[in-house]
Amino acid sequence: MKKFGIVLQYELKEYFNNKGFVIFTLLLALGGAVLLFLPRFIDLSGFTGVQAEGGSRQEAGQEAGQDAPVEEGEKTSYLYLDPAGIVKEEVLQGMFPQGSWQKADSEEALIAAVEAQEAEAGFVVLGPTEYRYYVFNKGMSDSNTARFDQVMKQLYRMDYCAARGLDLDEIMTVADVPITMEEQVLNKDSGRNYWYCYVLVILVFMLIVLYGQMIAVSVTTEKSNRAIEVLVTSTTPNSLLFGKVIAGAAGGLLQTGVIMGAVLLAYEANREYWGGMLDMFLHIPLDVLLSFALFGLGGYLFYAFLYGAMGALVSKTEDVSKSSGGLQVVIMVVYFFSLMQLMNIDGPVIRVLSFLPVSGGLGDCGIVFDPRGIDRRGGDPGREAVPDGDIALRKPGEAGGGAEEPAKKRIKRTPGDRFPPAFSCLHESQQAQDRAYEDIAGKKGKEYGG
Repeated sequence: MKKFGIVLQYELKEYFNNKGFVIFTLLLALGGAVLLFLPRFIDLSGFTGVQAEGGSRQEAGQEAGQDAPVEEGEKTSYLYLDPAGIVKEEVLQGMFPQGSWQKADSEEALIAAVEAQEAEAGFVVLGPTEYRYYVFNKGMSDSNTARFDQVMKQLYRMDYCAARGLDLDEIMTVADVPITMEEQVLNKDSGRNYWYCYVLVILVFMLIVLYGQMIAVSVTTEKSNRAIEVLVTSTTPNSLLFGKVIAGAAGGLLQTGVIMGAVLLAYEANREYWGGMLDMFLHIPLDVLLSFALFGLGGYLFYAFLYGAMGALVSKTEDVSKSSGGLQVVIMVVYFFSLMQLMNIDGPVIRVLSFLPVSGGLGDCGIVFDPRGIDRRGGDPGREAVPDGDIALRKPGEAGGGAEEPAKKRIKRTPGDRFPPAFSCLHESQQAQDRAYEDIAGKKGKEYGG
């Protein structure tokens, strides 16, 4: 044991006295922390959706629950061609509140403007239920067609009601009846925990591959420079191998822990400045971190010793990659299977992986989910979104309901309460539809209905 301690102490000193190792660790930790502190000192409200006004934090573009006006120069330019004469610009503005609409002279002129990037996109309305969409570069989050679909549906409803003398306001009230849903997650909320578990599984994989290779090279180095011939006379092969492997594993854990700790603490200190937009990645409950540390450490040490064994099989450092190539294939297979099964943590595949020695570390990490039913923004377990724009809060034991009949509290939900502008493309269509129904159906319905 004394010989093992001497080897371990020597190897750890080699890591911590390495200037490149220490400087790289500090630079990554400080860089991550500085980036997460930026919203505290620099206005990033266009990205985070939160800005400082009068010493307090509030949602950017929100005042008294209303959207801030968008200046004309900041609006996105769109073109439309309407040979049938069915488009109403007030409907377009309701569905595209941040868009500036212009009517094209012809379809060729519309295409030319889109190709010249003078307009974000163009729409050619061919009939009451048909249109053609032109865009120069379509992004993965392009929601223009979804919103324009709602425009066409709204126009069709308005024309239908106008032709038959119906009250559009009354029809929309029945068709879009608000439904109140109260959800109580009694065990695991996989949807909330998916992304940070995804990140942590990747972190374990990176630890194994990056530091495992470093451990293998460390073991082989003594053989390649023939120092092993002297070392075996003063220590045992087991002490030498265990000391090198555990020292390399400890160095990797310390480096990763410093970087990860700096990032997580910096985010927690500035979470309100980010508007909670990174909660799905960085707001990780302590019990989940401890569980990952337990199960991930087991898998990491398992592969660290395998890499050490691969390094002991060769005599030259340039042969380490050949020796460990097969092991890396096994790691990649386990890694991809674990990631693909994160959506089905109760399935047979992830359960089998959790029992196999080669996949237990990553498989167990995939199963470890926070069992608390809390929403993605870190709110109350009883807080659920309601389609009509309200939030229902269930507080067990509050006055009026008692423990068996929890009291209910309703508050008005604003767009900024749910998702910051950086992720708003996922919900812009529904928000625009809500605004259009409120602005057009309520005000214009009776006019077109008779």
